[in-house]
Amino acid sequence: MKGFSVSVALALLLSVAPAAAQDRASLQDYATAISTAFVNDPDGFIARYGSTPATDRLVRADLPRLSGSPHIIRWNAREKTATILLSGHAELDDSGNETSASLRYSGLHSARWTEMGWKIEARTPFSVNRIRTHRIAVQLDPSVGLSAVDEMEVTVGTDQGFFFGLNTGAVIDAVTIDGRSVPFLFQDGFAWVDAPKGSHRVSVQYHIKVERTPGGNSAMFADAYGHIRNQYWWHPFFGFGVDEGLADFQISIRAPERLKLAVDLPQTDAVVEGQRTVVARSSGPIAAVSFAYDEAWAPVDARFGEVTLSVFATPDYTPKTDQLVAAANETWDLLAGRFGAPPLDRISVIQARGRNGTGWHFFSNQALFTGAAGGVPSRINEFPVRAFFDHEVAHLWTRPSGAARNFLAEGWATYAEGLVIEHRYGAEARRWFWNDQARLFLINETAMAGALNDDPSNAGVSYAKGAWTLAMLERVLGRQAFDAGVRAYVAEPLGRTDYDSFVRGFGSSADVARRFLTPWVEGRGAPRITLERQEDQLVLVQNGGVYWLPRFSCGLERDDGSVEWQTLEIDGARTPLPGADGVVRVRLDPAGDYLLAGDRVLETGAVSTL
Repeated sequence: MKGFSVSVALALLLSVAPAAAQDRASLQDYATAISTAFVNDPDGFIARYGSTPATDRLVRADLPRLSGSPHIIRWNAREKTATILLSGHAELDDSGNETSASLRYSGLHSARWTEMGWKIEARTPFSVNRIRTHRIAVQLDPSVGLSAVDEMEVTVGTDQGFFFGLNTGAVIDAVTIDGRSVPFLFQDGFAWVDAPKGSHRVSVQYHIKVERTPGGNSAMFADAYGHIRNQYWWHPFFGFGVDEGLADFQISIRAPERLKLAVDLPQTDAVVEGQRTVVARSSGPIAAVSFAYDEAWAPVDARFGEVTLSVFATPDYTPKTDQLVAAANETWDLLAGRFGAPPLDRISVIQARGRNGTGWHFFSNQALFTGAAGGVPSRINEFPVRAFFDHEVAHLWTRPSGAARNFLAEGWATYAEGLVIEHRYGAEARRWFWNDQARLFLINETAMAGALNDDPSNAGVSYAKGAWTLAMLERVLGRQAFDAGVRAYVAEPLGRTDYDSFVRGFGSSADVARRFLTPWVEGRGAPRITLERQEDQLVLVQNGGVYWLPRFSCGLERDDGSVEWQTLEIDGARTPLPGADGVVRVRLDPAGDYLLAGDRVLETGAVSTL
C-alpha cells in the first residue's frame, strides 16, 4: 500500500480494541511494535513500553539503535500473562559501555493482558538467579581477541530460566546444562537458557573480537599490550551491585610466551612449550575480573605492612616501586593502626599502556590499573587536593556488597585520603582537602541528584558525599566509637559486608549511627538551611530533606557588632534560634563540620515573616 508509513502501522497496533483476543499472536504483535519503535520512534516506544529514566535516555540518545527480535519465553493463557524477551542497543565506540547501556532495557519482561490490551509490568532482574562459581579458561590471541569457556555452578530460582549479560560483540558457540547441549538466545548483550529451577552446571563457550582502538576504557587489544576491564562484560555477568552474582572465581589465561599476564587476583605463572599460562583465584566471592598483558613488562614483588605489592610495569615506569612502597607503608601504618589489618594480603599495580593518559585509573578486586605512568601518589598544590595512590590502597580495607556498596568502597577510600593528607601534610592541607571535596560534590549536578544507596553504576555521588558522610559520622559518634565500628566491619567475612552490617558494627552506638546516616544515605543532595521569622523569633528551616545535625554551631552577629556563638541540635524541619533580638546576620557551621548546600551566611534583613 503506497504511502502507508511505519508510524501509522504502529498507531493501528496501539489501537487494538480491548475485545481483541489475548492470544500469542496479539502478544507477538505488541512485542514487535515495541521492538520496531525502539529503533526510530522514541515516543512510540515509550507509549508502548512505558517510561523509565534508563530506557528513556537510551531511546532519546542521538545514536544509531538496533533492535533484536522479540521472543515469547513463557505463556499462561489462563492467567493472561507472559514473559517476553525484548532487546536492543545503541551503537557506541566501546562495546563494554554499549553492553551496560543495552542491559538497562534488554532482558526478560513480564506482560499482562488488560482492558487496554497487553502491557509490560516489570523487567525481570538478574537477582532471581544466582551464580555460585566461575571456572573460566581463556585463550588469548592479541591479533584476534579471546575465546573462552566459562563453567558455572548456578542456582535457578525462577521458572523463567537462567540468563546473564555478555558483551554485545561476543559470539556464543555453545551452551550446556549439566553436560547436555541446549538451545539458547543471545542478542544485544542478553543471553537466555531454558533451565529448570534448581542447581545446575552451566557451561558457555564463546569468543570476542576485542577492540583495537588505542585509549579504550573498557578494553583494548594490540599486538604488544592490552587490557580488559571488569565492566567490559567479557564473561557471564549479572552487573555490579547484584549480590546474587558474587561468585568464587578460578580463571586460567593462556597466551604466547612473549606476553606477560596480570589478573586482578592472586596468580601463578608458568611457561610450557611457548605458551604462558596464568592461573588466578579469588579469595572470596566477587562480581567480575579484569586483566592485562604486555610484552615489555618486568614484573617485581615488594612488601608493605603485611601485604605483597606486585608491580606489572615496564622498566621506565614511574613512580618507582620503592616510592610506591614508601607511600603504601605510610597508609598501612595509619589505617591499620585505627581500623585493623585489611582482609586482603596482596595488591597489584598494573600498567595498562593501551589506556589514554597517565595516572591512577581504576581499582578492580586486588589490583590498581594505571596508564602508561602512574603519576604522583598525592598532591596539595592544585585543585583538588588528592591522595590518589593512597585512595586505591585504602580499598584493601573494605569489600562491600549490596545497594550502598559504592558508598562503602569509594566513599570510604576518599575518606581515607583525608586521613592520609592530614598525616602527610598537616591540618591546613586537611582543610583544603575537605573544602575541595565539598566543592566537587556541590557543583556536580549528577552527584547532587544521586543517593548513596542507589548508585550501582558508580555515577559520582559516592566519592565526595560518601567521604563527607563518614567524616561527619566520626564527629557525631566520637573517634573511639567510630573506629571500633569500622574495625568490626572490616573484620566481617564476605557475604556480611552490606550497609546493614556496617551500621550493626557500631554496636551500642548503632542506633545513633543509623539515625544520623539515614537521610545522608537515602536522601539526595545535602541540607539547605534558610531563615524565617516567626513573630519575634528567628527559625532555622531545612529545605528539602530533613537531617539530624547534632552539635550544630551558629554565629549570631548583632547590630552592635557583638557575636554570640550557639551550639544547637537541629532535629526536624524547623529549629528556633534562641536570643535572636538584634541579630542582623547568622553564620552557619563556621567550623565547616557539616556538608551544606546553599548559603552559609544568612542576612536577617531578607528573612520572610510567617
